[in-house]
Amino acid sequence: MPTNNLNDLELTAHHEAGHAVAAYVLQPKKVHYKVSIIPDEDEDTLGRSIDEGILGFAGGIPHDVVKKEIVEFYAGHAAHMRHDPSTADERYSESDFEKADDCIKYLGLSEPESDALRTELKKRATDFVRDNWVAIEAIAKELLIHEELEGDRKSTRLNS
Repeated sequence: MPTNNLNDLELTAHHEAGHAVAAYVLQPKKVHYKVSIIPDEDEDTLGRSIDEGILGFAGGIPHDVVKKEIVEFYAGHAAHMRHDPSTADERYSESDFEKADDCIKYLGLSEPESDALRTELKKRATDFVRDNWVAIEAIAKELLIHEELEGDRKSTRLNS
């Protein structure tokens, strides 16, 4: 899947910017992030967004925190779809959807409840992207210039 195609790079930049802005806005306790549009051939991804995550934590995680994490996973897909609505192909988001499903399983819901939550949180991610589009576009542009952004809450470009 890794590519140097300009359209794929722009989609990837918007996708990863969607994750980064969602993590920053929705989960203020996350203090460090790294986002990249450098293809990772080992993982077969066009880019990546790395933060502390939640599923590795010991103990119970409040359900509202898990739901914010799921919105963060869906925000990448919503951002690249807003950038180019013709890219409905979910292959750009396959691993994000798998991670979101892992989070949903953590909540211990029935299948109908899980399906309803999936639908609700995908809409929430779409609304989030719409409401934060200026920030997502700014981070995507930075990614297209620098390919990788890393920082903490005090030094990040997301503060602007």
